[in-house]
Amino acid sequence: PRLVLHLIGWVLLCRLLQDALPVFWVWGAFPFAAALGYLAYRTGLRPLFAIGGILLVPWILRLGAAAVSSLVFFDNGWFLTAPYLYFTALSLYLVKRRPNWGFIEIFLLTGFSILMPRGEAFWPQGLSGPVIDSLNLFLTILIVLITMLSLASVRRDSEIRISGTSSKQMGFSFGRMVHALVFSGLILLLFLAGNRVRRDESIQSGGGLLASDMFRFDFNDVLSLEPEISLNAELTMLYREDGPSILRYLRRYTLSGWNEEKGFFRDGENESLLDVTPIPASLPGSPRSWPGGGFLSRTGIRQEYYLVALDPESFFALNEPVAVEPWTIWDDASFTRAYAVESMVSFAGPWELIDSGRQPLPRETREYYLKGGDNPYFVSLAEKITRDYNDPWGKALAIERWFHDNYYYSLNPGMAPDGNQLNWFLEVSRKGYCSYFAFAMTRICRAAGIPSRVAVGFLTDPDSSTLGFVPVRSDQAHAWVEVWFDEYGWITFNPTSDVMAPGEEYPLQFISSDEWLPLIEEVLTRSGEVSVSMEDDEDTSEDGSWWKRAFTLVRRRPLLPWTIGGLFLFILYLPRRIIPGLFRMVFLLSSQPRRRVQGRWSLFAGCLSRGGYRPLKGETPLDWAIRVEAAGVSGFTSWTKLYLKAEYSPRFNLEDEEAGIEKYREVLKSWRKAGYAGHLRSFINPGWNGGFPW
Repeated sequence: PRLVLHLIGWVLLCRLLQDALPVFWVWGAFPFAAALGYLAYRTGLRPLFAIGGILLVPWILRLGAAAVSSLVFFDNGWFLTAPYLYFTALSLYLVKRRPNWGFIEIFLLTGFSILMPRGEAFWPQGLSGPVIDSLNLFLTILIVLITMLSLASVRRDSEIRISGTSSKQMGFSFGRMVHALVFSGLILLLFLAGNRVRRDESIQSGGGLLASDMFRFDFNDVLSLEPEISLNAELTMLYREDGPSILRYLRRYTLSGWNEEKGFFRDGENESLLDVTPIPASLPGSPRSWPGGGFLSRTGIRQEYYLVALDPESFFALNEPVAVEPWTIWDDASFTRAYAVESMVSFAGPWELIDSGRQPLPRETREYYLKGGDNPYFVSLAEKITRDYNDPWGKALAIERWFHDNYYYSLNPGMAPDGNQLNWFLEVSRKGYCSYFAFAMTRICRAAGIPSRVAVGFLTDPDSSTLGFVPVRSDQAHAWVEVWFDEYGWITFNPTSDVMAPGEEYPLQFISSDEWLPLIEEVLTRSGEVSVSMEDDEDTSEDGSWWKRAFTLVRRRPLLPWTIGGLFLFILYLPRRIIPGLFRMVFLLSSQPRRRVQGRWSLFAGCLSRGGYRPLKGETPLDWAIRVEAAGVSGFTSWTKLYLKAEYSPRFNLEDEEAGIEKYREVLKSWRKAGYAGHLRSFINPGWNGGFPW
């Protein structure tokens, strides 16, 4: 299993460097390195000569390559992959000599394989984001399974070496199982870290807004400003509304929360409490309605959403949803979810919005939507842009036009030297994508005293409408700004420039009509099989969505997982680590010399047992000590004799205790030289199978 783990790491590395590595190097270098490490062990070379030979052989081959042909191809492969090849050869040699070192080898290999970037360039072209994410998941599961097999193999080899028994005599060990579980927990942490890295990569490839999670897309709940993004045209949903198709802003989230560390983010609890028209983050399981804000100049519009590659719990709606009707659709549907929404959409004109202001927001709500606006830089910028206007409408429109007139659209805004992407966008680069414009306009509006927030979702293309259905692609993900006007509610502003930055071209992408025309046909021919969903929102855990509520609970109570984890570790370590350790500590604090010697020896003996030197069945303490000393822990036999004297002899004095302390120091010094693998195992192992039979 360890060799397979090495091979997976090599394949991942070669795939990452595929444009730079020669083909002969990809196929030949790894087998050569593995054979070199194995031969160094089989020939019985001493470590100094073996390690020196492994380090020198590639350079000798390089001299031979120079005599035959150009070094360009050899050096391209060698200098890019030398660290990994050296690690492969040396670890295969050293672990054969010291099996305990295999735990360090496996941990490094697994961490390397899981944390290796695996974005779009890693996989064959033409795969969608969700498919890529699912392949990454399956690969990670494969790595974890092989890691567990490797851990079991190394643990078994280590015990065989220590006990001197054959592999056929090794039976089931509960200690080995617990040991594998603990290491698997560490691997899980690596997986979570790698999953976070790949989620960040998917945000960059999703236009800075969409994140690919498992098999589907959804919007990120934090507005991130990436130095570079890419766009992928993948069908995400079909949208339909009554009447002629016009440009629509299909809103997924509003990002109203603000702090200096995160920027704008979805603040669900506060938004629900403060917003006059709270919007659910997830699609309800049965029909729901909301009273609405009673705003002026609004009309009702019915929308239909047929989700294709989006999270089935995603809830989209136009500006002010007042009712939603989730549907139960046919079993073999091509859609993940379908539902209808009724929204009150504003048609207020400028002459109406100019006169707004007779019904101001409550003080607490207004302060919430002005957070982040007290920054002196943005205050001065707002005064500069809006000095000719006195009303909120004029100011908001002036800010929107200022971005249209002075900034460019770009997928490559660049990296700010000081890390402040927003100031870099405003002062230096003057180019960015929609998140930059929405982020900046919201800050400036708040600095001008205008309540505002960021909204994210999709921007439709009415020209692609067919029979009233509008296909919505992933590259239509968008961020815009919503500004509050007292009698008219939240009004949409789109500050994003439609002028490309000099030297850049917008990557026009299309999806074939063959992808969405069959879906329209499916809806039209099978609409009679649609019924209104009447699921109880309180019982959705039976439908598999329990983990979402658990995740929400963890987000609201961040100390909860640490408390549960601490309780689990306490229960795991209580029987064989905590309780015996307390008893031995009592012995150490005793006033009797024999008790102190017994406690000190017992503590260290437990450490040895957990570290891989477990006593065999029927073995006496002295026999065990002789075997441990033969394995490299010098002085342990003499110390064990003193322990037995303290245990059974009627005479034991301070001179015997001082002799025991001297032996303890000698043994401890020898144990420290034995290597870190045994220490790590001793520290992690709960000791379930590390007791003493005597």
